Amino acid sequence: MATGAIRNKPSRSGDAALRDSTRWIRTILRYKSEHPSLRAVLSTIERLQERPYRTSAVLYGEPGTGKEGLARALHSAMGAKGEVVELSAGGRSDAAVLEDLFGSRGQMALAVVADRGTLFIDEVAGLGGAAQMLLYRLLKAGELPGTAKRVDLRVVAGSSVDLAERARDGRFRHDLYYRLARIVLHLPPLRQRRADIARTSI
Repeated sequence: MATGAIRNKPSRSGDAALRDSTRWIRTILRYKSEHPSLRAVLSTIERLQERPYRTSAVLYGEPGTGKEGLARALHSAMGAKGEVVELSAGGRSDAAVLEDLFGSRGQMALAVVADRGTLFIDEVAGLGGAAQMLLYRLLKAGELPGTAKRVDLRVVAGSSVDLAERARDGRFRHDLYYRLARIVLHLPPLRQRRADIARTSI
């Protein structure tokens, strides 16, 4: 596995994972920022808590702005039954990413571990053409390529670059982007919301 890869973290109990997600939701709901992007995050979490449904999402933000925590909060608010599984695509080859995603050499596929749950792909813009194609097929067909193994997962994609722009200029699959971007949220860095410095940070 390539250095820097994020596989599913050491297994915590379902109760522990739920407590972590719930704690993040309580924090963000208490955090009444005036920044429009964070107000949109708050509104989305509140709507999902009132009427949960599972869908995919794109989360924009620089490293350290809280994309992983927000992915876990969305997973909890959507009422997902399975786990949150993390996969880093930044700076890695398609071969390494696909080994993690679909399994190899005795490793269970992360797509299977995330069944009925959420797959958080950090720096999704780092996926090459082959990985984008196979991820699109996985989301469209609901089964692992070349097998009859069906999975029910939603992807939350983290990105520090504009995926819509990349889709327009052909550097990211247009059809994959629109499968992911059912919800689009932005997490601005603290320097862009100095009025919030005195408040509790995410």
